[in-house]
Amino acid sequence: MSVWEIRERARAAVGRLSGNVVLTGPSERNGLVGETSITLSPDGRFVERFRGRVSTTIGFDGRRGWGLDMTGMPMPLDLENLETPRLVYAVVSGRWLHGDEFELELDRQHTDPRHVALHLTLRGGTAGATLLLDRTTGLPHRLERPFVGWPRIWEFDDYRTEHGAALPRRLTHAQGGVMDIDQLESLEAIATSATDLYRPITAEPDDSRYDPSISPRIDLMKIHTGHVFVRPRIDGQDVGWLAFDTGSGAGFTLLPSVADQLGMPRFGRLAGGGAGSSIHVASLRQGRSFELGPVAISNSIYTELPSELNETMKRLAGIEVVGTCGYDLFRRCIVELDIGKTEAFLHPSQGGPRVERWHDLTLQHCIPSLRCRFEGDRDGLFQLDTGAGPIVLFHSPTVERLRLLDGRVGQPMPVQGAAGTVDTVVDRLGWIEIAGERRSDVPAMFVTGASGALADPHTDGTFGGILLAPKKIVLDYGRRRMAVID
Repeated sequence: MSVWEIRERARAAVGRLSGNVVLTGPSERNGLVGETSITLSPDGRFVERFRGRVSTTIGFDGRRGWGLDMTGMPMPLDLENLETPRLVYAVVSGRWLHGDEFELELDRQHTDPRHVALHLTLRGGTAGATLLLDRTTGLPHRLERPFVGWPRIWEFDDYRTEHGAALPRRLTHAQGGVMDIDQLESLEAIATSATDLYRPITAEPDDSRYDPSISPRIDLMKIHTGHVFVRPRIDGQDVGWLAFDTGSGAGFTLLPSVADQLGMPRFGRLAGGGAGSSIHVASLRQGRSFELGPVAISNSIYTELPSELNETMKRLAGIEVVGTCGYDLFRRCIVELDIGKTEAFLHPSQGGPRVERWHDLTLQHCIPSLRCRFEGDRDGLFQLDTGAGPIVLFHSPTVERLRLLDGRVGQPMPVQGAAGTVDTVVDRLGWIEIAGERRSDVPAMFVTGASGALADPHTDGTFGGILLAPKKIVLDYGRRRMAVID
C-alpha cells in the first residue's frame, strides 16, 4: 500500500474529533499513583495534567509549549520537550491524520505481519517517530521515539468511539525500566468556545524567599577541570559540596546516603542519563529546606545522584561531591556568575546587575542553550554547562552533519561521563563567539559516540562557562535570557 492508502484507511478507522474533550482516569506516573486528565482539541492543542504526590502539567496552546514542573514552577517547552508530546497527542487525538503540520513516510524497516509502520515527523522538527498501525483495525498501536539512543515507547489501547473519533482509553509509556500507565475511564465534552483551556499557566509557586539582609555573594570552590561547587544548607545542615551546575536539569540531586542521613523520605522513580550510553533509574527525595546565601527554598525535591558522579569527582579532584545544585535554584533568582574569581551573586528575580544587552536562552530539559557562531562562519545552538570545563564539545549528530572531522588531525580520546564512556576526537577550534564574546584557538572535543546526552540532535554542542572568564555570566531563567558583563 502507498502512504496515501494507509492514511485513508487510518482516517476511516480513527474518524475526526468533533470538539474539545477531557479524558480522565487513574494513573501511575514515575512510580506515583494519581490521576491524569488529558484535554484535547481537534486542532492539535492539548493539556496533560497529572495529580499525585507531586504533580506536573504540560500543554500546547497552538503556538507555544508550556508546563509546570514537579514543584509547580512554570516552564517553557522547547525543542525535544515540545516535539515529543505534540507527536504523542497528535496520535491520541487523531490530529496526525488531518493537520498539515505532519509529514508521513512509509517505514518498511519496522513494518511486520501485524503492523504497518510509518515515519511520523512534525514539519520543521528535528527528529521524527515510528508509528505502528494495527493491520486489522487500522488504528495506531505503538509510537517509538528514542532520545539520544535511549528507547522510549508509547502504546495506545482500549479504543472507544465518541464525539466522532476513536480515542484510546489506555496509554502506556516505557523508558529505562519505568512504565507509566493511564487508564482514562471517563470522557467529558467541553464547549468549543472554551479557548482558555489551553492557555499557559504563569503563576509561580510560593516556595522561595529572598532575604536582602544577607549578602548576595557566594564563595565557589573551583577545581582544575573548571567545575565549581557550593556548600548550601539542606534541612538546616551543611552536608558537603554540591556542583553549581547549569547542566543539572534535574534541579537538585543528592547522594542516597546523604538523603538517608537527613531522613528524607524516598518516593517515585525517574529514568535519566548523562554523557554516555547508559540510562539509570533514580528515586526522588523530599526535603524541607534548601538555603544558599539569601535564597531559601522550601519543600525542595531531590533526585538521587548516581554514585558515578561522586566517584568521577573523587578521581579527578580528590573531593567528595554529594549532589548538584541546578535548575531549581537558577529558576528562582538571577545568578551572576564569576568563575574566574570563584564567586557568584544571587539576586532577587526582579533585580540583578545592570545589563546593556541580553541574549535569548532556550531551555531543553531545563538546561540553558544559546545561539553561537563558530569556525567556518557557522551558527548553532550550544548548551551552557558550568560543569563542562574550558572546552567546546560538538555533539555527534552535528559532527556528522557538518563533517567537522574532515581535514582534522585530532587525537581519539574516550571521556568518562556521568552515565558511561563517550568516544571523542580532541583538537583545537579556530574560534567561537558566545554572547558576543569571541574566543580563539579553543580546546574542542568532537563526539563520535552514537548515544547519550552528547548525541542530542536538537543542540549542536556544549561549552563550559569558564570559557567566558574573566567576564561574568548573568543568568535569568525566568525571562529566558543571559548576559555577559565586565
